[in-house]
Amino acid sequence: MTSVECDKFGVSKEGEEIKLFTISSENCAVGIINYGAIIAFLRVPDNTGKFDDVVTGFEDMQGYYDKSRFFGCVVGRFGNRIGKGKFTVDEVEYTLPINNGPNSLHGGLSGFDKKIWNATAVDNGVKLSLVSPDGDEGYPGELKLDVTYILEDSKLSIEYKAITNKATPINITNHSYFNLSGHKYWDENLSNHEISITADSYLPADGNCLVTG
Repeated sequence: MTSVECDKFGVSKEGEEIKLFTISSENCAVGIINYGAIIAFLRVPDNTGKFDDVVTGFEDMQGYYDKSRFFGCVVGRFGNRIGKGKFTVDEVEYTLPINNGPNSLHGGLSGFDKKIWNATAVDNGVKLSLVSPDGDEGYPGELKLDVTYILEDSKLSIEYKAITNKATPINITNHSYFNLSGHKYWDENLSNHEISITADSYLPADGNCLVTG
């Protein structure tokens, strides 16, 4: 049985209310705010049954404004870097804002991580929606994006749906930072943690984190 509750999380710099949706099951609880479609917390039990938060987040909006390193957000239009902030689609070259050395990172200076999303509760989760206009951060085409977080028992799923009216690069992802030991061990070295990713393939990257494949 999964429940969804909505509370006030805070207020944006522009004066808009930011909502916190808490999705809970017997084995997990996840908090989603509609600023950046952020996973604010993910509470799961350890091997003794004690619950702790295993992702990096903040308890108020000021933390995200002051210290944000894309903690828990949805990044876009393009997660990762675009070399020299330039790409070509249909023989047209587009130039993006530079915000990471010589490159454009995670959608630019004001990517999806800094947007206030429309959010509604759905069965077992929450659906967040955003419209990115044509030319937003230099990208062509209007983009309509839905991100849905669904919690079933101890399984958290993220579903992405994007529709655009022009050819445009899209690489949407969540940018959570994990510490599987919980908050009381944030100062410890995480090099002994292991994670398995079920994937048929992956993209290799160079020293600047630009994909080569």
